[in-house]
Amino acid sequence: MAQGFLRRRRDSIFVLLILLLPAIYYLSSNTESRDRGFIDTAVHIVVGPIQSLIAVTIDATADAWYSYLHLVGVQNENLTLRRENAELRGELGAARERALKYARLSRLLRRAEVVGITGGIAARIVATGSDPAFRSMRINRGLADGVEPGQG
Repeated sequence: MAQGFLRRRRDSIFVLLILLLPAIYYLSSNTESRDRGFIDTAVHIVVGPIQSLIAVTIDATADAWYSYLHLVGVQNENLTLRRENAELRGELGAARERALKYARLSRLLRRAEVVGITGGIAARIVATGSDPAFRSMRINRGLADGVEPGQG
């Protein structure tokens, strides 16, 4: 019979408790200096840890949320920076190749000056002979460019 009464009045009891808990807490947390009674002390003992737990949970959730908000654009920024880094590495590699080419050409020019070669026609070697007994090469210049047979 008591169970039937509790089942029928369950919602009413729940609402009553929900309304009484803030009232009890308010009465117990009044800032006036007075002697705290048994109920006030009991409420503080019961509500204090719960309040601390709720405050810690809210603070942790807020910290996690703000940390997430700070990281929202990081993935896109990271992708952009990686692409830019790849482009700059490519440019750096091309610049290094140009520097090596310039150094090779400078060495060749110094050798030509030492040997006493003046003037001349720049040509690129496009093929070499496969027989080591005959040292031959093919260049990309010919009679039309002013190269004479037997030169070189």
